[in-house]
Amino acid sequence: MIKKKELIILITILITAIIGIICVKIYQGSEAAVYVQITCDGSVLYHIPLEEDRTLHIETSYGYNDVIIKDGEVYIEDADCPDLICVHQGKISNLGISIICLPHRLSIQLVNH
Repeated sequence: MIKKKELIILITILITAIIGIICVKIYQGSEAAVYVQITCDGSVLYHIPLEEDRTLHIETSYGYNDVIIKDGEVYIEDADCPDLICVHQGKISNLGISIICLPHRLSIQLVNH
């Protein structure tokens, strides 16, 4: 049998967990990705509003990537890296998600500042 104290502790834990989940969902929904930040070797190359549709041909000493920003999403359309993992990562539109091209040392992140 569950004692009264144990039941109160279980209900308190359950309520706390539900409140935490609700807070996380509200936080994620309220912060839209605002900028696309593209870096190579840690240096920022571009900082572009996500709402701005653009096509970028980024060529560095490591190779090239064609980056598309369109309809609130960003993706790499083409690259000359050997594995093309960056191309196959697909479109991103949420904060905290990145597209990485390791051979070209290129990183695309969505940031809110």
